[in-house]
Amino acid sequence: MEMIYICPRCGKTYFSENDLLCEFCGCQMIITTFKSEEYMSIHGLENRKYFDNKLYNEYCYTNPLFSSYQFDKRQQEEDDMFALPEEDSKRCPKCGNTEFTPVRKKYSLLTGFLTNKVELICNKCGAKVK
Repeated sequence: MEMIYICPRCGKTYFSENDLLCEFCGCQMIITTFKSEEYMSIHGLENRKYFDNKLYNEYCYTNPLFSSYQFDKRQQEEDDMFALPEEDSKRCPKCGNTEFTPVRKKYSLLTGFLTNKVELICNKCGAKVK
């Protein structure tokens, strides 16, 4: 049964006791009362964030070793590591989809009956993208 270890300075969590020093900031890790199975059984991003915040509130924010600078720096590096790659293609403003169908505008009362304009229609939600 693996317990969850946490760094009181930066909030990095580990599921084993192999590294007693935080690999991010070098601080001594502390053991929590939570088991790794508890974390692994959580489904959904919101529930995981709630669990993480519970760990931070109990073991980091009140600890005198806590560093908000180290905490923010670690979180930013993790966010960058797990971020989805930026694509050069357009994204739908409503749903974020990148697949569109081009639809030619046939006529417009203001610009005349024949135009060469094309609108992109999102394949997922049907929104018009400029």
